[in-house]
Amino acid sequence: MPAIINQYVSSIGWAAGAYWHCDAERAREAKARDIRSHLADAVKQLPADAHCVIHVGLETPDGEEVEAERYARILNTVCEFDATGKDLRWIYTHLYESYSPPDKAWYFDETIYKFSITQDVNTEPISTHSTIVPPEAGGTSGVHWLREAP
Repeated sequence: MPAIINQYVSSIGWAAGAYWHCDAERAREAKARDIRSHLADAVKQLPADAHCVIHVGLETPDGEEVEAERYARILNTVCEFDATGKDLRWIYTHLYESYSPPDKAWYFDETIYKFSITQDVNTEPISTHSTIVPPEAGGTSGVHWLREAP
């Protein structure tokens, strides 16, 4: 049977779509990946003689339950993380989700978790936290997976 590639369809008589979601605990745990390995790799690249910040970016396509599990893992990892020999001050975790709604060209959302590793939580090294969404787009409070998708 020849592959159907690059063919123009002028009309469709009927179409169906389905969305499947697995909410099993093992599936949720497998999807809620931690940032431990990303932090370990990043710390190896940091200079020993400077104040340092790490940014980690992750996609969040799996919804509220997975992200709640992921946050618990990230928080635990950051609290236990040992950056011995490096002056790590902040860890920023950027959580991304993109959408392609029919009435917009592209829609992108970003949630940022900020963790101060030192006791000086009032001295952030950067004023703009987002890596993708521009400041003029305006920020919203809370996490994007609890808001209705566009």
